Amino acid sequence: KNGVHTLEVEVWQGDRFVKSYTQPFSIMPTYTKQFGDEFTMAAVASHYALTNRQGPLDTELIVKSGMRYIRDELLWHKIEREKGVFDFSQEDLWVEELASHGIGIVGVLDFANVLYNGMASVDFGMRYGPDSKDELDAFTNYVYETVSHYKDHIHIYELWNEPNLRTFWRPEPNVHDYVQLVKAASAAIRAAHPEAIILAGSVANQQGVEFLDAMLAGGVYPYIDAISFHPYIFPDSPDLRYVSRLQSYTTTIRPYGGWKDMY
Repeated sequence: KNGVHTLEVEVWQGDRFVKSYTQPFSIMPTYTKQFGDEFTMAAVASHYALTNRQGPLDTELIVKSGMRYIRDELLWHKIEREKGVFDFSQEDLWVEELASHGIGIVGVLDFANVLYNGMASVDFGMRYGPDSKDELDAFTNYVYETVSHYKDHIHIYELWNEPNLRTFWRPEPNVHDYVQLVKAASAAIRAAHPEAIILAGSVANQQGVEFLDAMLAGGVYPYIDAISFHPYIFPDSPDLRYVSRLQSYTTTIRPYGGWKDMY
């Protein structure tokens, strides 16, 4: 039966209970292509970058599900482990595999690098947003090198992940610094891949509208092609909550120049 299920296993040795295992799993049909599929942006966040996989083990599932895009990170601190030396070998494994199956990629260019911010001894040192010209210049250089390397496979880039949350922009979210990052990184992307689509915002719900409004007030509208947001509506109905989230963001964008695509 299609759906999400739970496998529960108990191990016994005679009358003695040894251990129990619980494993969720799903059963799904293979997606059948439909009219208009080429116009959809159906996507899944894959997180290959976070798990250090040696290859995209989920590729078959992604293809079978009918997803046309994945969103994943091209983490600066994993690509540039030595100043000025860029190693894409780990990312190449999943990028090239997905591209060979016709799966598009939204590449997230994000997080700091302790080589440049001096936070090697600080917990989550790579989560501190660039706050100096030297660090921003180094981030921009990483962006240029990464986009240049993947210009044949990745055509959509998102700048940072949820900079409106302290979890991802330490010590505290800073709209001004994020605006400077968007402007500088966008120029680097344009230089490396003029046709690329640039996304900014990447806001979570918490103060997402306020952060987006301040970002646009900082003048990023002409630098980007689209706005990204993370609605996080589960367990509420997407038919109700998603629409209201979308409307709140489109209403915020309108005074700054009209329409921008939403991701």
